[in-house]
Amino acid sequence: MKILKASAALLLVTAIILSGCAAAGTPTLDGTGWVMTNMGGQAVLADTTVTLIFEDGQLGGSDGCNLYGTTYETKGSSLAIDTSMMMSTLMGCPEPVMEQASAFTTLLARVESYRVKDGTLELLDGSDQVLATFEAQGDA
Repeated sequence: MKILKASAALLLVTAIILSGCAAAGTPTLDGTGWVMTNMGGQAVLADTTVTLIFEDGQLGGSDGCNLYGTTYETKGSSLAIDTSMMMSTLMGCPEPVMEQASAFTTLLARVESYRVKDGTLELLDGSDQVLATFEAQGDA
């Protein structure tokens, strides 16, 4: 009887540990910075840098022309970016750069989840289609 109780306790502890590992499987975005390499299957324009920096619920960076900032929330691999409250500088840039910046802002509104693997961040829509790909920037 003691062996049965010990086995049950061991199974319970193992299940708790494994469930914690599954929840921890999604890397956190907080304190990370990323540089976009691809958006909608297209490479980022030459001589532009589009970035995401996640810090304590705040998201900011450069859209390739202007600096922007807003808030974000994560739960597991879900990612909600509040583009309704996004603030941005108002620099003028050449038309292709402005178009890319506008497409980036539109893309952020479509993000529903993310995936991090091997130093790469993918932003995903509701169908798990990749909207954009980023490489780790280093310390945010």
